[in-house]
Amino acid sequence: MEGATSNRASLGFRAIAEIEVLSKCEMALRLRDVKVYRSDPSTDPMENADETGEFKRNLERSPLRFSFQDGVVEELCPAEGETTWALNIKRGLLTAVQNSMDSLDRDQSVFEYRVPSEIQSLPFMKSTHECEQELDKNGLLKSALIRETHTFRPFSRATSGATTKVLQKLNYKTRISGVTTRQDDCSSSFSSAEETSLLHTTSTPGE
Repeated sequence: MEGATSNRASLGFRAIAEIEVLSKCEMALRLRDVKVYRSDPSTDPMENADETGEFKRNLERSPLRFSFQDGVVEELCPAEGETTWALNIKRGLLTAVQNSMDSLDRDQSVFEYRVPSEIQSLPFMKSTHECEQELDKNGLLKSALIRETHTFRPFSRATSGATTKVLQKLNYKTRISGVTTRQDDCSSSFSSAEETSLLHTTSTPGE
């Protein structure tokens, strides 16, 4: 409860995100080396929050195929059995790689209106979303920094209230040749599977 108490809880995770190019406009996101941490007033510094390994298994189990058109993620094709929360985390990562700038030769501020989740569209939520990207001279994404705030309006007043803050950092590491996504994990068309978008949801497509 920001502004009302100094007590706060934190949850964070680190992972290596690999984006594989499957075809001209189709790619796949795969996560590995996932680690989850948490902290609260009784546990400082942050400690392991994935004792059973369930979080790691769910995020690393399947690649997430997606359609990438002119710098924008158009469609997602999650694997069968992908959990809603795991898919939402991958959606958040893909948000950081989007770029709709009409020119990469100069700095630009691009404003895109979108509703990142079903929850944020409700009248009792107030949310902000900012993304900063660094590109090299060839247009390759070097880093991305995303800041989000989500405030529950009924419990908020001025600078205090029930607020969740999200900080996401993405840093480019290296480029390698070849892909690890099996041919039977993907197809030439998205029409054969449940398609979805970057809109965060509270239920998996088909549920």
